[in-house]
Amino acid sequence: MEKEKIEEFSLERLIKRKKLVLAVLVLLILAFILNGALVIYDLIAGNAFSVHLFVSAIVCFGFAFLMYSGLRNINKELTKRNNR
Repeated sequence: MEKEKIEEFSLERLIKRKKLVLAVLVLLILAFILNGALVIYDLIAGNAFSVHLFVSAIVCFGFAFLMYSGLRNINKELTKRNNR
């Protein structure tokens, strides 16, 4: 399957994609913060280190980083089209 180029998307599709990526990015950041807070709470409470929460926090951070780079690409394309 061939990957679609961002330059081929219509303006409406870019705006929809930007909203979707922004919503997913916010959810991933919130999940990262919640998982991080739970890991810290467990350590303060004296419970054992929760590897599951730590790994899920790292995975959320990784996906958030990928979403942010995609959002930057979408914003670059939108500004390029607005400057024409």
